[in-house]
Amino acid sequence: MGLSKTLKIHKTAVELMEVVDETYVQMKHHHKFTIGTTMVQSSIEVLRYINKANHCTKLTDRVEYINQILEEVEFIDTIANFCSNIMCIPIKRSSRIVSLVDNILNQATRWKLYTEKFID
Repeated sequence: MGLSKTLKIHKTAVELMEVVDETYVQMKHHHKFTIGTTMVQSSIEVLRYINKANHCTKLTDRVEYINQILEEVEFIDTIANFCSNIMCIPIKRSSRIVSLVDNILNQATRWKLYTEKFID
């Protein structure tokens, strides 16, 4: 296994975390400590699960970590869409988050399918 930081999914997740952090900084006080904090925490969790999945030797555990990645990323997507709807973040920023989320979802799904091939 290579270093997690060399994986494309890791690089995309880091970019997502940067965009989410920029979004958090620009949020109004009311949304910053509710919605914003949740998005930041979820983006950190995505990176944590990517690292765990990459370093996991038991394939069934790896699939579970990948499922956690999928769950967290879908949650970020839901929050970004909600924020866009209530106009607490710019649509352009929300679109960027959704684009990164879609990219991570595709990569994680392919990773999961590939891993599942080798499970009895």
